[in-house]
Amino acid sequence: MSRQSLNWTKPAVRILLLLLFVVIFAGVPHAYNMFEYPYYENDEGTYMSQAWSTLTTGELAPYTYWYDHAPVGWMTLGLWATMTNGFDTFGFSINSGRMLMLVTHVLTSLLLLGISKKTLQSHWPGIIAVLIFSFSPLGLYFQRRVLLDNLMVFWLFLSLYLVLGERRQLVHYAGSAIALALAFLSKESAVYFMPVVGLIVLARTVRQPNKFGLFLWGMLVIMVVSYYPLYALLKGELFPTGHPLGGTQPHVSLLETATYQATRGGGFFLDHNSGFLLNLRGWAGDFGLYADPALIMTGITATVVASLLAIFKPSLRPIALFTLVYWAFLARGGVVIEFYVVPLIPLLAMSIGAVVYLLAKFLRDLLPQHPVRHLVFSATVLLSAAPFVGEYMQHQAIYTRNQTFDQVRAVDYIVENVPHDSFVLIDMYAYMELTPIIEKAHYYWKADRDPEITVDVLQNDWCNIDYLLVTPQMSYDAKRVGLELTHQAYQNSTIMTSYSGSGWDIEIREVDKTQCNTRVESPTTIAQNSD
Repeated sequence: MSRQSLNWTKPAVRILLLLLFVVIFAGVPHAYNMFEYPYYENDEGTYMSQAWSTLTTGELAPYTYWYDHAPVGWMTLGLWATMTNGFDTFGFSINSGRMLMLVTHVLTSLLLLGISKKTLQSHWPGIIAVLIFSFSPLGLYFQRRVLLDNLMVFWLFLSLYLVLGERRQLVHYAGSAIALALAFLSKESAVYFMPVVGLIVLARTVRQPNKFGLFLWGMLVIMVVSYYPLYALLKGELFPTGHPLGGTQPHVSLLETATYQATRGGGFFLDHNSGFLLNLRGWAGDFGLYADPALIMTGITATVVASLLAIFKPSLRPIALFTLVYWAFLARGGVVIEFYVVPLIPLLAMSIGAVVYLLAKFLRDLLPQHPVRHLVFSATVLLSAAPFVGEYMQHQAIYTRNQTFDQVRAVDYIVENVPHDSFVLIDMYAYMELTPIIEKAHYYWKADRDPEITVDVLQNDWCNIDYLLVTPQMSYDAKRVGLELTHQAYQNSTIMTSYSGSGWDIEIREVDKTQCNTRVESPTTIAQNSD
């Protein structure tokens, strides 16, 4: 073999081994037990049902689509199901989505490695980031789940990766723009990162003789994103009812939903009970089994240090800006939900990786040409890993607990023991399995809030409900959110069977209609009926 061949082969082999390392250490902890833990969450069933509806009926949701999210996320799930021969290829329908989350996680990990290499010219910060990103119990809890945020993070990091580095060409800017638009159309919170990517593109194009790159990038972002409001406009659902351009006929509205979501309050971020601080405490410890205090506390420190270093080290600015922008989004005073941590996890992992690497490099360079300089570097990296290893070793239940077994058993029980012409209130996790068999199995929120179900099917009367598949989420919502039909049906029902011990208890309840059969009409009602 020639010297030239050896020079080419050695770097290529190192790169292949590094990629294999990332695929294994990102994929294995994510995949192991992912169909059993965590439990199937309501939103997972929602997105899978929307993917199914888009494929089979051409409608963006099985119920009235009210523009709560742009549809690219579940379109991606539908495409994945088509590529893998259907929604039941991996067993329970949600498992199909979880397989896509595994693929997404591995691809995102590769992007973390690439972004870190481009910003700090070393693979070390990326390796550290990937390990934290992949073993974090907080990350595993949400990254295994079928969440739009996971897809958004992949497209977002792909967009960033394409604009970083030297010798950027128009194809890189075009790819970045399309990826960023797809991030937004997967989850709207990507909009907060758009100015940061735009600044990076601007910083690179001003140094180039051809300034067309920024124009191309901006136009493509606008053009792809505009398909969403254009769809609503063509459906007559862009403007709300009562608006001069919205007409008087009641209908859903993209602008009305966007306004509602943008104005939901979570309290001033420093208030003790604000959504931000409640969830921050949860992520750092209060959530118990899946909390990650090592990531959150170390990540906050790393954010501050990386931001200060970025003042003097421009290559670190993309990571620092992305992280600061997302912290600002979480602390903005709006609603904060526990899974909003999903984009924060890889950002904190990259910040920690960058700070640890720069510290280790600084200590190593204090000993130029000294035999132990590389030992100092390795020791610094290993010592920084100690709090993470100690914390993560305490979360073995992630790999051993089965929280979905009872959920599957509950669905099987309903199929075998409930008359198929019954009206059954369900959590959306069971929608894909039950609705082909029990046509009137409906999501409990829709039974209370969607006129097509509340009025047209139930006639606004809980007595028309026969059975309930009760999860802790349904029980909480029925009592706390004001879902009157669901609450009344629950109050007037008895347990047929229950499943407990997994950490996500389930009950199958039958509605007792004794009160329905003995209700006496009021004189006013009798008079109205006689008319």
